[in-house]
Formats: sequence, structure tokens, C-alpha cells
Amino acid sequence: MLSKQLFVDCINCIMLQHEEDKANAELVKQMFQVTEFAMYNNNRLVSAIIILLREYFPKDENGHCEILHYCYVENFGKIGETSYKAPDELYDELVKQNSPKPDGRRYKVGKDNSFH
Repeated sequence: MLSKQLFVDCINCIMLQHEEDKANAELVKQMFQVTEFAMYNNNRLVSAIIILLREYFPKDENGHCEILHYCYVENFGKIGETSYKAPDELYDELVKQNSPKPDGRRYKVGKDNSFH
């Protein structure tokens, strides 16, 4: 099992890199006085980290990746104006969702927190 601390460190590193990339892109825009600038592409490195994390927390049966959703849809846990979900909370949810049942299948937690 992947430790919670290692998972949190990986998510935090992705977040920090994303924030730094955005800040650097803004500086380049100012320096060259342009309105648009495409950040350099480091998707391969981020994808590699996500692929490794998915070894422990795979996509669901519909192909949904909760880790990608957390990072890029929820903006690293910033849900709305005042709500925040920390990476360690995501880890706990993923562990709960991926706990094996007695018959070897994995639990799937529904939106109402019921197990399927």
C-alpha cells in the first residue's frame, strides 16, 4: 500500500509545479508584452506521477480518475469559495473506495456514501 504521506507529497508537488508554471507563464507574457502565452509542456512528468498513483488507486469502472478530477476539476481540492479538501482527505476517500470486499471485489462508494 502507498503511504498517505507519499501520496500527499506527490499531489502537493503536482500542485506546486502547476502554480509555478502559471506564474512563470504570466512573467513571460509581461516580459514580451503579449496577451497569450502557452506554458511549456510538462504533461509527461505529471502523467507519469498520476500513472504511478493509479497503480494503487485505479480509475473506476466508468474510466473516471478521482485523482485527475481532484487536481484539475476541483483545482487541487478548492471546492467553491470556502470549501477545501486536503490531499490527505482524498487519500482517505480513495482507500475507502478501493478497500477489497470479502469476495475480493472492491467497494465503490456512491454519492450518498453507500457502498456498491
